[in-house]
Amino acid sequence: DLKSGSYSVYGKEANTCTCQHGTPAAGAACTANGRNICASCGAGFHKSGTSCKANTCTCRHGTPSAGAACKSNSAATRAKCQDGFHMNASACKQNVCTCDSGEGTHGTDCPTNGRPNCTSCQNGFFLVNNADEHVCQKSSSCRTQLSGIIILMLMICRGLF
Repeated sequence: DLKSGSYSVYGKEANTCTCQHGTPAAGAACTANGRNICASCGAGFHKSGTSCKANTCTCRHGTPSAGAACKSNSAATRAKCQDGFHMNASACKQNVCTCDSGEGTHGTDCPTNGRPNCTSCQNGFFLVNNADEHVCQKSSSCRTQLSGIIILMLMICRGLF
């Protein structure tokens, strides 16, 4: 969006400046007729010399904001976080899942930050898949003995015992 304006000073036609993406300089600030000299820039742009340039935002672990949503050049702002990360203020933070009686998953292994999802369990517990999450449940002595018997049988069948 190119703007221009002409001004008169003491009855004499003053220089006319243009400015793409902002407000053109006027009066003494417009030093050469027809030049692109900006006095200020519109939303999503910043002054660079006499011109307005688009702001460029950054976002570690995500997609940076663009256009008018990028309010300040080089600002760390995000439009969307990568899988395994969630929005926290103006940054993408790694997802961390919880796990009662075990260790919670992190990053892409944790689909939703703060939800229960286990990667391993403490002694006396076993990992169970409940819908889209893994949780630790207390082992019953019968189940533990049965697991041991199955492992022993596999070892015997494979000639390892």
